[in-house]
Amino acid sequence: MNATVGRARGTSGLLRRGFSLIELLVVVLIIVLLIGILVPTLNGVRNAARRAATTSLITSLKTAVSTFETDERRLPGVFTARQMGAASNRQRGFTAMENILLDLTGGVVDTGTPLGGQIIDVGPGTGAANSVRVNLDFIGAATRKIDGVEAKLYFTPPAERYVTPDDLAGNTDQSGRPEHKRLPDLVDTFGTPLLAWVQDDNPNPNEQFALPDASTAARPFFFWAANAGHLGATGTGPDGVNQARESLIGASYAGAPGESGIESLAGILGSRAFPRANAAPAAPAAAKGAMVIHSAGQNGVFVGENEQGAKRSPDRVVRYSVEQDPMDGFDDIVLDASQ
Repeated sequence: MNATVGRARGTSGLLRRGFSLIELLVVVLIIVLLIGILVPTLNGVRNAARRAATTSLITSLKTAVSTFETDERRLPGVFTARQMGAASNRQRGFTAMENILLDLTGGVVDTGTPLGGQIIDVGPGTGAANSVRVNLDFIGAATRKIDGVEAKLYFTPPAERYVTPDDLAGNTDQSGRPEHKRLPDLVDTFGTPLLAWVQDDNPNPNEQFALPDASTAARPFFFWAANAGHLGATGTGPDGVNQARESLIGASYAGAPGESGIESLAGILGSRAFPRANAAPAAPAAAKGAMVIHSAGQNGVFVGENEQGAKRSPDRVVRYSVEQDPMDGFDDIVLDASQ
């Protein structure tokens, strides 16, 4: 009988036995290691998916631009690249993408159109030649008449990608004029507005590739002022990135980027396939495209000063190069959207 009781107690003791402290620590350590491995992997997969979705969005925009160009024999945009590059636009903050989307999504009305809806005046300057009236209710509308003619809708961005600056979390000082804050912006899948760089009509490849604005007779390929509304913002995207401080091509509205910022535009937007003959230092003789779309990428900074690519240059310049892609080391997405 004593033997039976002993076996029963032994069995009971085995049933009550739990994990030792060492075993628990090993399990916890394994879980922590798995989390450490899986979280970066999942974030990487998610960011790769967002980059692919942003590229797809730009491709859709490119299709709309191509269709518009075929119909109208010009690139979309109510105002020319030189008008968008006006010195006055450094303070007004009317962006090249907003200019393009007015043609692709509609909204422009003439002075004879009966009032109704939300009417605002927008543009890179003042006066009839440098501003237009826009009916916000017409933008993206399936059916609308402009000057008595049924307007064609070229581009319908996803609703979550086409929002006004005031509706974007983290955005401050997005525009120098309240009217421009009411215009929808096209944002990438990371939540940052997309830039559009539109080439001047008649650039001179022997002159500087880019200039702060069109205050001189020089004919560069691009004017920085066309994107001052975003590059001068103190808060963009969900993280409220201060482009004026963190971007290599950012600057305040009142001013403009320094020489290094303007020089960087040649590295960002210049075609590596067409260098300028006998130029020292190397310089592009052509742009990547007549219209280039620029996403800030995952970190929300347009060519960030803390990115790996910036560290290659002691003076933080994205220098044009044929041997190496100047954008290596930056997570920006820069794609030609023209034909």
